[in-house]
Order: sequence, then structure tokens, then C-alpha cells
Amino acid sequence: MTVLIIGFVMLALLVSTVVMAASSLYIEHKKLLSLADGASVAAADSYTLGQVETAGGTPSALLNGQRVRNVAADYLSRNGAFGRVDGLAVAA
Repeated sequence: MTVLIIGFVMLALLVSTVVMAASSLYIEHKKLLSLADGASVAAADSYTLGQVETAGGTPSALLNGQRVRNVAADYLSRNGAFGRVDGLAVAA
């Protein structure tokens, strides 16, 4: 009987360890997605309005690639993401 109890306790500890590890991985994944979403919103808000060629024309949004990368990197550095996530980089 004691062997069965010890086996059951070991199995319960193993299952709880796996569940905690999976939960930790899921939470870190959600944090990384949140950082990416925030950086993309900040980068998308870095547009400038283009020149309206005619009086009836509508303005257009212009995005500069270098400015978008700089704004995204600035957002991540202000939130301390580079210190929390190893290997984090803003790529083209």
C-alpha cells in the first residue's frame, strides 16, 4: 500500500510540474505578444501625412521604414523589454 501511495504522490508531483512549466511558457508567450503588439501600434502611429496634390484629393499616410524601426525600438526600450527578453531585436 505504501508503494502505491508513494507512486501516486510522485505522479501527482510530476503532473503538477508539467502543468506549471506549460503555464509559465504560455504566460511568457503572451507577454512577448503584448510587447510586439505595443511596438507595432507605436510604429504604425509614426506616419506622416503626404501632400495633397489637388484641392479635392485626400491625404495619404506615409511610413518611413527607418522611422518605424526607430519608434518600435524606442517603445521597447522605454518598456524595458530589451532587459527582460534575451535576444530581442527589431529587424527590417
